[in-house]
Order: sequence, then structure tokens, then C-alpha cells
Amino acid sequence: MKNHRFRRQGFSLFMALLILICSPSPATACSCSVGTATEELQKAKAVFSGTVSELREGEEAVEAVLDVKSTWKGEVQSTRIVHSPFGSCQYPFELGPTYLVYAKQRDDSSPYVVHDCGRTSLVSSAYPDILELEFGPNAARSIQLIQLQFYALHKPLYQTLENWHEKVKRYLLLHPHVEKDSKQYGFYSAHFPGE
Repeated sequence: MKNHRFRRQGFSLFMALLILICSPSPATACSCSVGTATEELQKAKAVFSGTVSELREGEEAVEAVLDVKSTWKGEVQSTRIVHSPFGSCQYPFELGPTYLVYAKQRDDSSPYVVHDCGRTSLVSSAYPDILELEFGPNAARSIQLIQLQFYALHKPLYQTLENWHEKVKRYLLLHPHVEKDSKQYGFYSAHFPGE
């Protein structure tokens, strides 16, 4: 009886391994190592921010036409065309949004190329990169420390304002007639319930 159970488990294990070995492998995803904004700035031929005004499908790549907003590296131009080759590393440009672009180029006659495997991203999520490009590699950390120090210095003031706000809200709940008077004169009007 025990021997039969071990055979069944052995057969199940054998079949699971066979399925894993013989199953088709999934398409390879884009994988790479990405450096810091400063490191990628050194590797790139052009680094700029721009809004996608047109997308064209070529034979080997999507061409994104960008209206340039700011340039950190490369020739300053009002528009740039970047290619994103078809395949697993194609960058998913969309018409309309503004991107921070790290474009590479094989030689001076070839087009600018952008891959999904890099630091190119929407400007809305590239705040740390833009700080680093503008002010150096330690800028984002320095600004975070300044914000923490500012909050620590002004914490008593914030707490006092929060306490005052809570007291005013409680007073208004207990004295509804004050609400009407204060609306007339514009006091506390942004926080009235039912507005």
C-alpha cells in the first residue's frame, strides 16, 4: 500500500518536471541595469523634456515627435524625433503627455533611440531626476532634509494652527447662528458644512 502511494507521488513529480521542461518559454521581457540620472546623463547623447505631439509608426520603430520644453544635454531644438524600436524594449510613448527623455544615438547620422530599459519616464514621475539634473546628484536628498528640518522647526506652529482649527470647528457646531454671520463677512467660509 505504501509502495503504491510513493509510486503515484513519484509519477506526479515526474509529470510536473516534464511539463516544466517541455512547455514553451515565455517571451523575454526587457531587462537591464539602469544607473542614476547623472550616470545616464553621461551615457545619453541628448537629455530633454518634451510633450509628444505626434506618433508615427515606421518599419522598425515608433517615431515620437516631441515639442521640447527643457534641454540638459545635446543641441537645443524646439522639436525632436526619437525612435522606440518594436519589441520587448519598446518605450510606450502616448500622444499628449510630457516626458523626460534620455536618448541614445549610435552615430551622428543615426536617429535618437529610446528604450523602455532606461530612465526615460513621464515628467510627473521624474521629479528626483529633474532635481538631480538641475542641481547635482545629492539634490533630492538635500531637499528632503531641508523639508524635514523646516517641519521640525515649525512643528509647534503647525500644531497650534491645527488646535485652533479644531476649536473653531467645535465652536461652530455648538453655535450654528455664527455660521450665517461669518458667511456674510467671509470668515471661515471655505470650511462650512453643507456649502
